[in-house]
Amino acid sequence: MADSGIRHLFDELNLTEKTAFSLEKTKDDYILDITVQESGQITGVKFANTESDILFSSSEDKTIKCWDIRTDLKKPVSVFEGYEESNNIFTSFDVSCNDRVICAGCAQNKKSEDVHLMFWDRRGKELLGCYSDSHQDDITQVCFHPTEPDTLSTGSTDGLVCVFDIGQPTEDDAIVLTLNSESSVDKIGWHGNNLYCVTHIDTFYLWDTKKEEDLLVLTDIKEKDNLQGKDSIEYLIDGLVVNDKLHLVAGTHNGSLRVLDVSGDSPTVVQSLTGGHTSTVRCCLWSDNMLVSGGEDSMLCLWSHRKAIPKQEPKGKLKVKKSVTRKSQPY
Repeated sequence: MADSGIRHLFDELNLTEKTAFSLEKTKDDYILDITVQESGQITGVKFANTESDILFSSSEDKTIKCWDIRTDLKKPVSVFEGYEESNNIFTSFDVSCNDRVICAGCAQNKKSEDVHLMFWDRRGKELLGCYSDSHQDDITQVCFHPTEPDTLSTGSTDGLVCVFDIGQPTEDDAIVLTLNSESSVDKIGWHGNNLYCVTHIDTFYLWDTKKEEDLLVLTDIKEKDNLQGKDSIEYLIDGLVVNDKLHLVAGTHNGSLRVLDVSGDSPTVVQSLTGGHTSTVRCCLWSDNMLVSGGEDSMLCLWSHRKAIPKQEPKGKLKVKKSVTRKSQPY
């Protein structure tokens, strides 16, 4: 995403203006239209941390591919494959902050009941190794630390969140911490040495991984007295680190977003974002001092402080297909 020219966040994340982009608009409305050849459903997409033209993707074709978007994208730069004895169904992946190591988590192998975490050397393309003892069910999240290339966290439908030091020689040596969210893990992320977790039943955890202690546990956030009426929430989306401060993004099924301050004893709404989405929001991203959100209404919304862009009359009516709602996997 291009630099927006915004150098600071107005007091308490006061994002009041929006620009919404429909996924059904013509190619000319995009900065870049990327079409990569994948056989099977795409399960993850991520740009490299140190090279803006390098894109990674994972799919149900049992591979992770590396693409250079400066090319015609007819052929990947690299293809990473797993072990024959694993099912190689990659459900989540991430790349270390120095782009040297790729790690992917798998769905449980129904025959062996093993759950694999696989590691590749991005430069040499070879498979470095595999962990198989830390999780007992499908891995839903793989997340490297943003500044420590050997620190990795993973989450699973078994309710466990694990922290590894992948610089160690064996899995037993590598596992630093095992945390229990008591439910299926939806999202995890880092805030310094703290690790947050959002579950599929809308509970929220924040742990200090160095002191190995709970910092915040919210199991009834939707029932909080101060989160009713105009500030009500119906589900949690993800954590959001803004200016080194952790926020929690929640929503309502009519498309409204709530940005919550979770630094105190009780979460409070610091900003409501309305008018962009008309259905459940599934993901969000903070980049270049702007918030991007994606929903089941087939819309991407860009929320920023820029002055309102003058409305242009469309040349014709724009047809937007309704997306198929995929309910969260029950625990």
